Amino acid sequence: MTFGYIYSKDGEITGEQTVLRYSAFDTWLKSKSSYREKYYLGKSFTTPETVFGHEMHNFMETASKHRKHPILKNAPRYDVPEKDITCTIGDVKIGGRIDSFCPELCAMIDYKFGHRSKDGKAPWDTVKVHKHRQLVFYSILIEEKFKKVDRWPRLVWIETEFEKEQVEFDGHTLETDATRKLRLTGHVEVFKRLVTKEERNRMRKQIQEVAKEIAEDFNNYKNEHGPRTD
Repeated sequence: MTFGYIYSKDGEITGEQTVLRYSAFDTWLKSKSSYREKYYLGKSFTTPETVFGHEMHNFMETASKHRKHPILKNAPRYDVPEKDITCTIGDVKIGGRIDSFCPELCAMIDYKFGHRSKDGKAPWDTVKVHKHRQLVFYSILIEEKFKKVDRWPRLVWIETEFEKEQVEFDGHTLETDATRKLRLTGHVEVFKRLVTKEERNRMRKQIQEVAKEIAEDFNNYKNEHGPRTD
């Protein structure tokens, strides 16, 4: 099965996706048109939040940087960062990169960097974490690879905010976040979420169904437009 094209940072096609990762799985469920734009046409969906999150993940990868950071040191961390796992569900190869992993406990932590909405609502709370499919997907990866998995994965929300810029207008000093530059607020919140065997089994079935849908759709796309090599 193939699920789309692999694009380099320069936008060149370097091959086809043979591993279904969570981001692709989730994108297909949310918006098939967005999936096709990203994985067939190579459209970039990079935002200030994704760039900032990547930079912060680099700090979390190194134990010494994590310990010395005035804010990130408050976020829990296991010994193995960015653990890449692949396995096979039926005839579907799936994969994912776990932010922080404990081999002894087969436990995981997923970091989320995000800011509050304009009305002050947090991007993560207990209800949202409970509905978050990624924790189930990654639990399957761990269980398939290591034959066991901790039932209580953690999601750690590390709050961000846009830096304010002062602007003089008509004799008044106004604040705006037009610069779109992010920073950490210092607030770190840890959520534990139970993932049951039944949830994993349901998602295993869903993964196979989604993979078949994507593979058929991608094959139809290639038949209609011809294979792309540029």
